[in-house]
Amino acid sequence: EFEAETNLRCHLALDCSASMDFGKPVSKLEYAKKLCATLGYIYLGQGDAVGLHILKDKKSKIIPVKRNPAQVQEILQVLGPLKPTGKTTLTQGLHEIAESSKRRGLIIVISDFFEELSPLLNSITHLRDRKHEVILFQLLDLQELEFTFDRPTRFIDLEGEGSIITEPTLIKEQYLKRLDEHSSAINDHCLECDATFLQVPTNQSVSEILNALSLNRRSQGT
Repeated sequence: EFEAETNLRCHLALDCSASMDFGKPVSKLEYAKKLCATLGYIYLGQGDAVGLHILKDKKSKIIPVKRNPAQVQEILQVLGPLKPTGKTTLTQGLHEIAESSKRRGLIIVISDFFEELSPLLNSITHLRDRKHEVILFQLLDLQELEFTFDRPTRFIDLEGEGSIITEPTLIKEQYLKRLDEHSSAINDHCLECDATFLQVPTNQSVSEILNALSLNRRSQGT
């Protein structure tokens, strides 16, 4: 009973939609898998319970929260063969986690958060209303962050069937403005509801990101 009250219950929620396939030399999903595995290893190593939610377009996969050290191996076995497919179900998945997780825990969400803004913010609020601590890692490739395209390019919707050929210099300013507005809106909402938002360039090492998380949590007194 003492352990049940004092140890953390961590839910790792991983977005496996098709947009996570983007990135070079490492895709956002491959980076996310490494980050997810590292977090699971750390929390299990300090005696916390960890579960995994794979959020996919057709059927999400769940590894229930456990404190067993063997949980690391089970998480790795699930993460290893994962491929990004289909449209995002992130918002729906977060609502399901909020409803199914009866006891207070830490919800770590790893995604690019290319979602309709209002439903996404509502799902974050739902998790906080259930008294969960919430940490969001927004993974973005450097090309997405800086829009480093310099010649006519075909841009393909990885979660749909559309594509467009355009001159990047004509849309770069507007694209970067929209991306900043989207990410800033998520960050502002997290500040309002006492959640944590970290934007993660996938050219940074996982250790750098975890150090940033640690500093952020210490500054918040958590």
